[in-house]
Amino acid sequence: MVNSRKGFTLIEISIVISILVVLTTGGLAAFVNYSRTQSLQSAAYDLRTTLNLAKSRSFSQVKPEQCLSQAIDGYKVVIFQTSNAYELDAVCAGNVYKLSVVTFPANVAVGSGSTSLSFFFPVISGGVIGSGSVVLSGFGQSRTITVDSIGIIK
Repeated sequence: MVNSRKGFTLIEISIVISILVVLTTGGLAAFVNYSRTQSLQSAAYDLRTTLNLAKSRSFSQVKPEQCLSQAIDGYKVVIFQTSNAYELDAVCAGNVYKLSVVTFPANVAVGSGSTSLSFFFPVISGGVIGSGSVVLSGFGQSRTITVDSIGIIK
């Protein structure tokens, strides 16, 4: 009489578990890398969006509530390397009004070559005062945002 037991041996179960561990580890590493890349990409996109917002508001001469009774000079984006943040300001009759402040994610650093970098988009003349590049780096990668002398943001 033949003994026919059905089931898996300890070796077969160990092989299956080993394969699952290898696949899970590879998938987790890929997810962490993707998450880091997205964090840097999102920070660069947000800064580019703020620069475009300042440019757009200066072209349309939109006044914020803080300076409805004053003439608007333009909008300014100031990037602070030391505090790893940037702010959007409205400039009205020579007075600066802070509209928003954004801090970059913890592992994203600003490298502009100076402690702060400012882009001013004037209302009347258009273009930009303070053209240049901002380099965001983190997780072994970098993104460069460039504002040229006529205000084109790349």
